[in-house]
Amino acid sequence: MWSLEQQSGLGRTAAGAAHLAAMALLVWFQELGSRLRREEHRAWWPGTGRDLLNAAGLAAIAASLRLAGYPGAAALLAATAETLLVFGIYTFASTRIALRHPRAWAIGAGVLVCAPAILWPGESVRWLGALAAALFPGAG
Repeated sequence: MWSLEQQSGLGRTAAGAAHLAAMALLVWFQELGSRLRREEHRAWWPGTGRDLLNAAGLAAIAASLRLAGYPGAAALLAATAETLLVFGIYTFASTRIALRHPRAWAIGAGVLVCAPAILWPGESVRWLGALAAALFPGAG
């Protein structure tokens, strides 16, 4: 269950590019969600809209990992961790320290967050499998 499907060199490169594009899309979604929060602070729907944007970003990252050959559970686990990290980085950069270009900082940091999944996919899947076995010893 926790093994990587082998990809050709071109397929692996395309999957890595898709993964970075999905991460950049998530950052853009964060910016859009922040704008929704600022502009529509009295309405009920911006919170739901931000949740949908985050779910779409998570799905894009998970799909890119599946494209890279990750098994479904590993893709979901890694995508969730990456989504939370990139969300936190963008929020910190845009609200806590008010960097001049929070999107650029978040994308730069997001590349570092996503790098292990792209550069060392086999090791990442094995590590995710070990983590899942430690967290859920009776499953699988």
